Amino acid sequence: MDTRSCESGLSEFLVFVPPAKATEASTNQELSDTSPAPITWSTNQTKVLLDLYQKYRVRVGTAQIKNFKKLWEILAKELNGLLRTNVTAGHVENRWRVLERAYKRYVDNQNKTGQGKKYFEYLEEMDAIFKGKKNVNPVVLLSSESVQKMPDNQSEESLKFPETPRKATTLQVQEDRSKEKRTPLLNRNVTLVHMRRDKKEYYEARLLIEREKVDILKAKVKLMEEKNTLLGERNEILKKKKCVLCSQESI
Repeated sequence: MDTRSCESGLSEFLVFVPPAKATEASTNQELSDTSPAPITWSTNQTKVLLDLYQKYRVRVGTAQIKNFKKLWEILAKELNGLLRTNVTAGHVENRWRVLERAYKRYVDNQNKTGQGKKYFEYLEEMDAIFKGKKNVNPVVLLSSESVQKMPDNQSEESLKFPETPRKATTLQVQEDRSKEKRTPLLNRNVTLVHMRRDKKEYYEARLLIEREKVDILKAKVKLMEEKNTLLGERNEILKKKKCVLCSQESI
């Protein structure tokens, strides 16, 4: 068999395999197309974002803003129009999630005893948004894949300031213990005051009843005296009648 004919026959079954570097490059290109490029948010941009979020959040679920995806798009459009930025809906969503988690961690830290005080730059704005809500960490609608695409320069640590040193931890513990000791004593004093007041009211009512009894007895004594007086007068009358009868009989 001719060698050339064999080679031509084998060439029909050859498959071209692209280099590994080309495959990796295409994959990276696809990821870069779907994830937003990292940006740095200034304080002014963040505050404007929070103001816009508070303005439009109540409209989510209406015909104007059907879902959060539409909300992020509207916020991005508003920011670009007001501040002449070039942010996308993904940038806005990631920034909000960072602020939300940092705010929740700040609130949790404030509720813990014995912890150093922390500073949160956007506390006033976040308090206005979450005013009246018991849960400061609503259900996260962002998937784990989207969270992983968050730029490193927008991490939660960038929103925090160093903790101030703890002050007089032992003194705080002693104060807490003294408060615990004072609380039962205070309750006991309040109970004693109520008992004394009830006892006073009881004796006042009892004294009133006794006085009424004395008045009744005085009335009875007066009636007895009047009765005795009448009986004495009757006896005198009977004596006079008897004397008259005796004198008549003697005559």
